[in-house]
Amino acid sequence: MADTDELVDAAKKLHAETYLRRGYIEPKHIDKTGVINRKYDPHQDHSTYFVVRNREEVVATARQIRVNGDAGHASFPTMAKINIYKTVKAALEGINPIFVVEISGLAKSQGTQPMAVLMLYRTMWQYSLRHEHRIWLASIDEGAYSRLKFLFGDALVRIGNSTFYMGSIVIPVMLEVDRSIYPLLRGSKTLNPAKRLLKRQLVKFFLDGLPKKYQQAHRRPRPALVEISKASKE
Repeated sequence: MADTDELVDAAKKLHAETYLRRGYIEPKHIDKTGVINRKYDPHQDHSTYFVVRNREEVVATARQIRVNGDAGHASFPTMAKINIYKTVKAALEGINPIFVVEISGLAKSQGTQPMAVLMLYRTMWQYSLRHEHRIWLASIDEGAYSRLKFLFGDALVRIGNSTFYMGSIVIPVMLEVDRSIYPLLRGSKTLNPAKRLLKRQLVKFFLDGLPKKYQQAHRRPRPALVEISKASKE
């Protein structure tokens, strides 16, 4: 976790640089400090930033957007700006937003290996388990969706149609954090040999450093989450 002002600032600058390079934003969206201006990105002050460093240089970053005061579920871009299924939205609104975070701002410098992104996902996932987050929201591209689906199986569900947002086509998704360990482990036993080996390696990586009490947990989805899962399949 970026736990100093310097690391948070470096994360924000890498976010801006990466999004500009990919065409998600324009130069006018970046302020004189090299950070996306708050008019275009109003979520900076209610986000927890995570970074991967190569020595002292921040080479990858992502963040968890938290509830913003009285804004409630409108704090999360996926709920506020993406057309998610009405039944899913209603079910999500039945969950206290303090238990929800949105994964956002994934960025890495050019030449940085994909392992850095896996490190970010692992750290944010373990952080969420420790802090009793129930839901991850995200709007991600097809590649990221496929990779996370491979990891988390039916704990990850699509909650809306593909949508053009910030310069690309994204898929709105939800991860049931507090029951995601079981699908993570179960999937490693049901794949073909080559994929099974890869999955086992990923499972070992994601569980590394996580206390045993979380590794042994298998929590049934709460009623509201059951409704979300059902709605996402309708």
